[in-house]
Amino acid sequence: MNSLNSGYYEKYLVNRPSRVYKYQSFPHPKKYTENSIKNHYFWLSNPFDFNDPFDCYPSFIKGFESADEVKSYYHQFHNEEITIEIARTIYENPDLLDGEIKDNINGHGVCCFSRIPDSILMWSHYSNYHKGICLGFDTSDDPAFNRLINIQYLSSDFLNVKYSDPNEEAVFLAMIHKSADWKYEEESRIILDKPGELSYKKQSLKEVIFGAKMNTKDEQLLMDLLLESGYKNVEFIKAKLSKRSFKLEFHKLN
Repeated sequence: MNSLNSGYYEKYLVNRPSRVYKYQSFPHPKKYTENSIKNHYFWLSNPFDFNDPFDCYPSFIKGFESADEVKSYYHQFHNEEITIEIARTIYENPDLLDGEIKDNINGHGVCCFSRIPDSILMWSHYSNYHKGICLGFDTSDDPAFNRLINIQYLSSDFLNVKYSDPNEEAVFLAMIHKSADWKYEEESRIILDKPGELSYKKQSLKEVIFGAKMNTKDEQLLMDLLLESGYKNVEFIKAKLSKRSFKLEFHKLN
């Protein structure tokens, strides 16, 4: 699997938000949220499981210039020598590489956040129709967020990326660009070399926002879980439906 430690990654690590939010169901039917809070970790998912079929999709629109370029590509990025016949086949059918690139992408782990806590749509989609929670994290002093990167949104066409570009760079570009249809999410994400758990500092959790439709029993259940798990100085906030506009209002509880 290709590593994402290359220099081109670093140039995108700019304008990192000081706070990000994670919309989640609580209680979770499979205890995913409870376990991640108790053990202070984020789960980095396989991109194959995402709800946007174009998310992390290898969106390449430029093929190879020649069969010789194909041979050079395999020699440089795969340390592999191929025959001119195979190179010519790939040159004429560059989408044969799609499966290889998809497999590479699906080997990585991604954890998604938003830079805003008040999206009505995201409360509906990710927080059980406003009956769940939204967790606010301070990113300034936690290595877990060292690889936090803002998603780039495209209005229509795919990226102008060539199949002959470095394979790991092509994978990376596919993982940080999405359709402008999702721009309202204001997403930032952590991308690592494989799916799994990523531990964060408990003191990074600064806000717990209870959904507008969350009942008091579940709110108390979460507060007890945080106390038992050693979280401190967390601000509890209740989301409420505005009576004047189509917006959410936040009210501090402590």
